[in-house]
Amino acid sequence: MTKERIIMLNGITIDGIDLVKGQERYPGKAFGDVIRAWCIHTPPLLDRLRTCIDSATDKDLSDYIIAVHGLKGSSFGIYADSIGKQAEALEAAARRQDIPFVTANTGPLVEETVLLLENLKKLLESMAGDKSTAPLSPSPDPVLLNKLLEASKGYKSSVMEEALSSLEAFRYESGGDLIAWLHEQMDNLEYDAIREKLEDYLQK
Repeated sequence: MTKERIIMLNGITIDGIDLVKGQERYPGKAFGDVIRAWCIHTPPLLDRLRTCIDSATDKDLSDYIIAVHGLKGSSFGIYADSIGKQAEALEAAARRQDIPFVTANTGPLVEETVLLLENLKKLLESMAGDKSTAPLSPSPDPVLLNKLLEASKGYKSSVMEEALSSLEAFRYESGGDLIAWLHEQMDNLEYDAIREKLEDYLQK
């Protein structure tokens, strides 16, 4: 995702999130990476909330509090303030053992969060697919792939991000799926998986 594409956020509005404030806080491509991380890490939190509600008792809210606290912080972090405020209220209710409030309001929170997830994923897909002006290359540069491979062996995330950013500046006749896969693994900190994949790819 290039800086030029992330600037497109200024002309886009999505219910439930202030994209302008987010871009101001995380300039350049950083906000796109923050949104992507939120989309990756939020579904497991929602699963935990659903599970806790299904078996909620006045002695069984510790996991719920952890999950809703995480959702609160991450949502405020991307300026999804409506979700953040709901999560904040639910965390307070859970801490005071207000089971009726938690039970009645968790469903609406989950529904609103799922809708925002869907809209943000569409936004990320549209930006990732907008490469019409990027230069075309036959395949990813093996020098950059080797740089990424060596950095993954030492868990040097900044070097890995630099190499990946250079790779993402191009369109590819073949190998574009590898770059997309590498980006996803970087988001999940799967450095060992990246190393194994690149070692196999570069040997071909």
